[in-house]
Amino acid sequence: ILVGGKMGSGGYRVASPLDVFVAPAEASQVVAEIALIFRDHGSREARNHARLAFLIEDWGLVRFRAELEQRLGRPLATAGQDARSERHTDHIGLWRQRDPGMNYVGLLVPVGRGSGAHFEELARLAEAYGSGQVRFTIGQNAIVPGVHDDQLPALLREPLLKTWPVEPSEVARGTVTCTGKDFCALALIETKDYARKLVATLETRLQGHNRPTSIAWSGCPSGCGTHQAADIGLVGRRTKVDGKVIDAVDVYIGGSSGPTAVPGIKLMENVPCDEFPRLAEFLVRYGDL
Repeated sequence: ILVGGKMGSGGYRVASPLDVFVAPAEASQVVAEIALIFRDHGSREARNHARLAFLIEDWGLVRFRAELEQRLGRPLATAGQDARSERHTDHIGLWRQRDPGMNYVGLLVPVGRGSGAHFEELARLAEAYGSGQVRFTIGQNAIVPGVHDDQLPALLREPLLKTWPVEPSEVARGTVTCTGKDFCALALIETKDYARKLVATLETRLQGHNRPTSIAWSGCPSGCGTHQAADIGLVGRRTKVDGKVIDAVDVYIGGSSGPTAVPGIKLMENVPCDEFPRLAEFLVRYGDL
């Protein structure tokens, strides 16, 4: 169990190991008690400090663990060896399931936005070719599980898979955005339109570039797009150029998550969104990301 990770509100804080191991049957109770500790003791004085991370910094991990054990009424086993892999899996593409002859199919939802018609079609495909289930990933993409080998060819010919591909470009599959100002009062720019245009530009200019690259857009410093945990991270800003207020981004590079997580470092500030694709091409092509 790791606790206290966050984005925004003072920057990226990598979650800290609590030195706890729980069996699957215990997990929901333990997680619930962690949430209740924050409910009872977390800061409510300011919105930007209403985070578990700040309670961890105030108490320390030893006190937090002791409080958790007291609420559970039993000691907790120590964590043992961290068995997480540094390999990242986004679940896009064709993947074997454990059952013989069964597969799950991961579809890229471009910049995480689809229409009602897209989702109705996704539901139809899940019932026609899979188990009837649809699952979603933290990368804002969709999974159709339970597809038998015999059904794969027909599924891969469906029109939706031209819009939501199973073999996207590396730039497209690595792009994630927050919801942007269309649906968030805090966002300063419309992240998804800019991200879509950037993907199209880079796919044209970087044909044959197969190196995985993650690009994360946050519409404001709150960091819902996890910009400091990506190869290239962008934070929406409003800036003035020649007396006109325009959309811009602060640019971060070199961030990552996982067992060797590091926060991205700020490279540039107030880069106009319309000019950013040229910088992005340079970073992807020549940057050591």
